[in-house]
Amino acid sequence: MVENVAPTLNKKDRVIWLDVARVFAIISISMNHAIYRTLSVDSNIALAGKEGLNLDAIIEVALYLFSRMGVPVFLMITGALILNKKFETYKDVKKFYKHNYLGILITNL
Repeated sequence: MVENVAPTLNKKDRVIWLDVARVFAIISISMNHAIYRTLSVDSNIALAGKEGLNLDAIIEVALYLFSRMGVPVFLMITGALILNKKFETYKDVKKFYKHNYLGILITNL
């Protein structure tokens, strides 16, 4: 018989605004990948300056700007979660890296 060893989270352990920010970042980064495959945003920005603004250029620039916000939001989420840890002694830092080294290494690779 296999036991369920997954940790259980209390409602108090979830930070809703971080979950919402994570969803925002995921949508933004997904849109970024889609935009670079379908739109020529750089040429529309240049044309908007020369020919005046049209609705297509405004929408494409707005989507481009929205799609570029995902990575900074993910970095801010990471910072918020790391700063919530205790780093007062060498033992605390060693424990943090021992627990998270593999994830950090995979992320950097």
